[in-house]
Amino acid sequence: LASKDWQYAFVGVWCLVGVPLFAAGVGELAGLFVREDCEVEARAQDWGSYGESDWHAAVGALRRHIDLTGDSLTREQFLLSQLLLSGAASHDVVDIIYDRYRTINTDNDDAITREEFLHHVEKKFPTQGADSGARQTGALAVIQ
Repeated sequence: LASKDWQYAFVGVWCLVGVPLFAAGVGELAGLFVREDCEVEARAQDWGSYGESDWHAAVGALRRHIDLTGDSLTREQFLLSQLLLSGAASHDVVDIIYDRYRTINTDNDDAITREEFLHHVEKKFPTQGADSGARQTGALAVIQ
């Protein structure tokens, strides 16, 4: 009988202390996942809330790279400004990309033509054909 009394006492203590501690641990673990989802959702909701300060921030982020005139941004300029402001792209990377663009765009217009691109590839990889160079090295490596 005495051993069963200890078993009952152990079960009672486990129910009073162990179960709540276990539940608290599981709750904390679940809270980590829920908190992360909530933070992502909050950032997504804030993303669409723009004010005048956001316009100035977007334009300011671009002024280092582009000579902006007027009161409008193209789709590409807006995209670039948001990448810079979010930290998804750095100013150094954008500088490198613009340098590559200026190297390939030999006629200094607003677009890289297929001929300009292939001429650059042939200049960078003279022993390989333009198509084989692009296939072997990848598009970004070719642009360097």
